[in-house]
Amino acid sequence: MSGGIIRLKIKLENGLSYISVTLSYQGQEITFDKMLLDTGSMGTLFAIEKVDPIDLLPEHSDKIREICGIGGREYVFTKTIDYLVSGELMVKNFEVEIGDINYGIEMDGICGLNFLLQTNAIIDLEKLELTNTKSIPSGHKNPLNSKIRCTTIR
Repeated sequence: MSGGIIRLKIKLENGLSYISVTLSYQGQEITFDKMLLDTGSMGTLFAIEKVDPIDLLPEHSDKIREICGIGGREYVFTKTIDYLVSGELMVKNFEVEIGDINYGIEMDGICGLNFLLQTNAIIDLEKLELTNTKSIPSGHKNPLNSKIRCTTIR
């Protein structure tokens, strides 16, 4: 790190961008090296089989959420984790989604817009780096505060 600039390398593989993250839940940590960096996903999603080693499992009190995207609709459960960190970008008490990620590509999960906004991340595609040297301008409306609805077009 030089001059206070935090830089995290983005890896490209088969036209997709990946970063590494470390997740902490109830004092247990696990690192994932193949998190899809996805600005089109409002949430951050982990594959259920990948978080099993730290007992990040569904419980009766968990919220169930329906999400939709290119692959269609699916159901996930949500958990608030201790923190999620990528390089020096960190969010604490962060809500993530856990579900069956079966999209035909190998990945640990999806790092979504909620993480990027909360860390004031900047994606530099020329350098393939993730930084947070600039803050969101005042008056910027955070889209995470609005309700997103999934609609079917017929």
